[in-house]
Amino acid sequence: MGKIKRIVLDMDGVLAAFRQGVLSWLDLELDCLGEEGRKVFRFFPYLPERKQRFLRCCVLNNEDFWATLPEYPWTTELYGLCTSLAKTCIVTKPWKAAGCYSGKYRWIMDRFGEVDHMICEADKSWFDDGETLIIDDKESNLEKFQHSFLWPMEWNDGRNLTANKVELFLKESKIKGWF
Repeated sequence: MGKIKRIVLDMDGVLAAFRQGVLSWLDLELDCLGEEGRKVFRFFPYLPERKQRFLRCCVLNNEDFWATLPEYPWTTELYGLCTSLAKTCIVTKPWKAAGCYSGKYRWIMDRFGEVDHMICEADKSWFDDGETLIIDDKESNLEKFQHSFLWPMEWNDGRNLTANKVELFLKESKIKGWF
């Protein structure tokens, strides 16, 4: 098996805590989603209706929302590890919202400084060339890649993996011989 030369690293849900950011801006707790809402990727329908309207019209269009998304405890470690293993590109799906692009750029700059590659692209599959690994929290983004790692989160099939997520990634990398 060939070695991985590039890593496509997802931003929202892997590096940035989008769900936590939404709940914080709406002054809500995770419990408001209910047990079912916590287990799904698309959680907006589980928010109170008046909060959904405010989210869509005010929050998602605010650059500061995107720029101040909380980071996960593993964000810095994971990014550092990825950049030490291969050329790494942060890829994020752009929202059709006024402040999204500039806010996401600020988020990355505030945490990592200048990065070699940041791409806003909804369809990540065109990055796969057989030498690229994708790390993402959404199963459907992994389907077209030859090499992929599902970042375990409570809304995907990795929800029961409670060990250190970076260590899980390293273990699977060794098993698969990626690096």
